[in-house]
Amino acid sequence: MKRLYSLLVIFCMLFGISGSLQAQLPDVTVDLSLINPEAIIFTAGDLDLTNSGDIPPFFNLTVTSNTESTLRIKLELRVLANGVQIVRGESNEIDLPPGIVIVTNSQLLSMGVPLVNGQTLELDIDDNDIDYNAVDNLEEAILNTGFLPAGQYDFLMSAILVSDGSVIGDDNPDHTLFISNPTSIEQQFPGRSVSESIIEEINTIFPYFQWYADAVPGSVTFNFYVYEKQPEDFNIQDVLSHQPILHIQNYQNSFIQYPTDTNPVLSSGQVVGPVRLLENGKTYYWQVESVIPTATNNIVLQSDIFRFKVADDVQGINYSPQIVTFLRQILGPDYEGALQSLLENGFEPNGTITMDGS
Repeated sequence: MKRLYSLLVIFCMLFGISGSLQAQLPDVTVDLSLINPEAIIFTAGDLDLTNSGDIPPFFNLTVTSNTESTLRIKLELRVLANGVQIVRGESNEIDLPPGIVIVTNSQLLSMGVPLVNGQTLELDIDDNDIDYNAVDNLEEAILNTGFLPAGQYDFLMSAILVSDGSVIGDDNPDHTLFISNPTSIEQQFPGRSVSESIIEEINTIFPYFQWYADAVPGSVTFNFYVYEKQPEDFNIQDVLSHQPILHIQNYQNSFIQYPTDTNPVLSSGQVVGPVRLLENGKTYYWQVESVIPTATNNIVLQSDIFRFKVADDVQGINYSPQIVTFLRQILGPDYEGALQSLLENGFEPNGTITMDGS
């Protein structure tokens, strides 16, 4: 019994010491927040591995000390790819004064940050701080594309107390990017590429436009352009030099029907400039841009240029063969048999397809 009592006393003493040590951690917080947490591309150059000193901001860092005296600390930046550390860098040691220090990566990773006590806080990352063997194809992806490969990336900043090595981490969940690196946008209908000699003819002045982008739905927006070919236009550049007859920015879907009036109501996006309706017998060119957010800006990916001609004798009916293709995509393989049966029995879809009430 005496031995058990002694063990309990020792346990309580150890627990008390541990608790008191934990309570002695200084009142310091570290908060790294990404400027664009919706980014799906991250350019390796934004880490300034060459120490050029010219990088755009992609995160803000706030270090708050509520102590009454200075603390000797250094900062540690780690980048994890799918939970595996690929980058680790440390700052110089500084005497952190009481108060708040707010910096961006542009300051911290390049020129350094002057503090009120005359010191400069610097955190340099170079090629030696990257573990290229930690993740498959990391070095190859960076060399070939300049981007980090697809995956989940966590940017973690900590303050390390020089006196005992204690680590004060960032508890806020606002430092994760989900990188997918979309690379393509392809038109489907109406029309064909301008690289082909055949100009497809359509039988409606209200066609549906469909395109495909390899981005996660909702992660990118689209800019949509339709141009009318004028009689004096000699080449593609001439056509695209005119103001578009329909220009929509920040559109979120990958399909749209040409407006039935000059003041269209859209489910998303904004119409830029005046809208002109399509006319019989005329040829039109169209193009789509995919606007992809990165950690520091946007990348615009352009599609091919398609063209089509509206038939001379269209009566303005709202029918197009493309509606069948569109229905197939909406209904999926489960309803392919039913749709095919309708088509074989003379069903011709017409009218306006309404999605989510718009």
